[in-house]
Amino acid sequence: MATKAKTATTTPAKTAAKAVAAKATTGMKLLVGTKAIEDALMSIHRRGQTLQADIHVAACSVLQHLGQHSDIRIVAKLLNAMPEMGRKNAMRDWFVEYGPVMFDGDQPVFMQGGKVRLGDAMANPFWKFSPEKPYEAIDVAALIASTIKKLQKDEKEAKANHGSLIAGLEKLIPAAPTTH
Repeated sequence: MATKAKTATTTPAKTAAKAVAAKATTGMKLLVGTKAIEDALMSIHRRGQTLQADIHVAACSVLQHLGQHSDIRIVAKLLNAMPEMGRKNAMRDWFVEYGPVMFDGDQPVFMQGGKVRLGDAMANPFWKFSPEKPYEAIDVAALIASTIKKLQKDEKEAKANHGSLIAGLEKLIPAAPTTH
């Protein structure tokens, strides 16, 4: 007797059940429906713009305070207050450019005799001063070729034997560049 194959279908009830299961395991309540998601995205945009402006005002205020009082501790406090998703390295670069600030590891250091360029800093927020770099896809062929070259150099200089590894890597070189 032949049995009918079951096809997987996703119904609103199944989606809701998965959302309930996800909330039970992660504590996160998922958004359901296009309207709820779009409303959340609009809210995120608005709150993000406000937070971004607040951080810029705070950073400029820190620069002004630094110029008046040479109090470098406030720079560290601002950086520590930044959300994890914040671009702290861009802000660090911004402080170095516009204030008497250098960094020793993660610690800001006051540079005696340095100047605060508050007007320039106010006109150039940290996220625009040091824009995030766009993603660059890996050139697989070039990566493999570079690794092979290093292995060949290691063979000559260290008298190592990487022949089988090099042969295996050569087989992995794509025939044509791949794009995503």
